[in-house]
Amino acid sequence: MLKVRLNFVEEVLDSFRSSYWQEEKCWFVAYNSKHLFSVPSFADRKVSNYFRPPIHSTTPNPTIYYDQITDLSLYQDSIKNWPRLKYVTTLELYCHIRHSILQTVFNLNRIQHLILSSSVNRSIVILTLNEMTNLRHISIWKNVPRFLEYVRNLEMDQIRTVDLGGDFDIKDHNIIDSLGSVFPRVERLRIPLNHAC
Repeated sequence: MLKVRLNFVEEVLDSFRSSYWQEEKCWFVAYNSKHLFSVPSFADRKVSNYFRPPIHSTTPNPTIYYDQITDLSLYQDSIKNWPRLKYVTTLELYCHIRHSILQTVFNLNRIQHLILSSSVNRSIVILTLNEMTNLRHISIWKNVPRFLEYVRNLEMDQIRTVDLGGDFDIKDHNIIDSLGSVFPRVERLRIPLNHAC
């Protein structure tokens, strides 16, 4: 990746549009925010729903940028027109997302870490968790008791790491019992220090 200010971006990119670069070497470049970089090597892997592929690029298809995304934070339900994100392994939800959109945009089987940073709809949680067969790590930052109430009839054997935050009383036996029954094979339970006392 080179940090450079280009006045004639398209002329510079044209030199990389030859058959030598694109067909023989399969090498593409892009220019965005004063950075000239090779694609996919330096394409963003951790993004939010505000992500947009670079405007200036030699790539024949902009979906190559979406194929590089492995970590996605969603602050609003604005991804329904995105191409399918096949390689996302970490999904962070800050808002309510319809289950149909999650199914359409993501390969839910590939998600390994789900981060719930806000209250979520009960039916979406249950439907989505059942489809995330490779989910190993879950972080619940808000309304832990409510989340546990939603999933009280689920047994998520595949979860090995649970992170908890927000306001709840860890000494509450209902929470402890729920954690044990919902996550029976958890190996790491991480709770902020202010809850541990």
